[in-house]
Amino acid sequence: MVTGCSALTSSKEDIMG
Repeated sequence: MVTGCSALTSSKEDIMG
């Protein structure tokens, strides 16, 4: 949960980058 997508994906883009 360090990326900016962690808000939308929460556990998808956030992990992939």
